[in-house]
Amino acid sequence: MKTIIVTFAYAPIIPLGFLISGVGLLFEYWVDKYLLLNRHSRPIRFGAYLSGVMSKLIPYAILIYSITNYVFIKELSEDQETIALIVLVSMIAYFVIPFDRMSKKCCKTEADMN
Repeated sequence: MKTIIVTFAYAPIIPLGFLISGVGLLFEYWVDKYLLLNRHSRPIRFGAYLSGVMSKLIPYAILIYSITNYVFIKELSEDQETIALIVLVSMIAYFVIPFDRMSKKCCKTEADMN
């Protein structure tokens, strides 16, 4: 998760960072897989709790990306500041307005109707 957050934080000034981070995560995955299967004992199972926590942290990584994107674009290129501001405001609105509840009230599914 640290790799993803750092990638999103520096992505506005290093766009190639997404590719580098992806390759690094893929390499880390295969190294960890090799070590776990050939060198180490079975890992402790964390269960669904850890997956849930990580899933809830992803929007915060995107918020960090939006904030750093706005800051870096404001400093580097004033003509694109408006687009960065729109992205930042939309991300803040995502956190302020409870879209999950609104979508459940607006769009009822078949399971809700039964």
